[in-house]
Amino acid sequence: MGDVVERDVQKQLNSGDAALIQSVKLRERYEQLVDELGIAKNVTFTGFCTHKAVANYLKKAHILLAPSATAEDGDHVILEAMASGVPVISTYHAGIPEVITDGVNDFLVPEHASTALANKVLHLLEHPELWSTIAKNGREYVERYHAIDTQAAHLEQWCYIKSTEIVL
Repeated sequence: MGDVVERDVQKQLNSGDAALIQSVKLRERYEQLVDELGIAKNVTFTGFCTHKAVANYLKKAHILLAPSATAEDGDHVILEAMASGVPVISTYHAGIPEVITDGVNDFLVPEHASTALANKVLHLLEHPELWSTIAKNGREYVERYHAIDTQAAHLEQWCYIKSTEIVL
């Protein structure tokens, strides 16, 4: 991150709290970064969380950062955040752009682009008036394409198609 962007993000994080729910393999790296930025008092490292705990964190969240570079088919926490009405910032990776339309129902940045990620965070923090529209669009997307009845209808249609392909 550039020094100016880093200081701006640090200033914003010093004025609030953050919870990091992440894989164990990255925890040490993130703890070191949090210490270097001087924001340790504002950051909680949760490690693995149950679905209920994640839902509770999302109820308190203003923004979800999910900068994935390893997910193979998107990240379910993105859909959970969208369904909860929490704006998401993620990356152009795997199936994530199939779920997020940048600037419409959430935000995307290139993989490994920490400055772009930080700039997007600052943009959202400086423009909270965007949150409700983005959150509404994200929730509507999940309701339209990922609701249980929608998924059941897709599965039923797929099963019907497959059953007609069976040759006796």
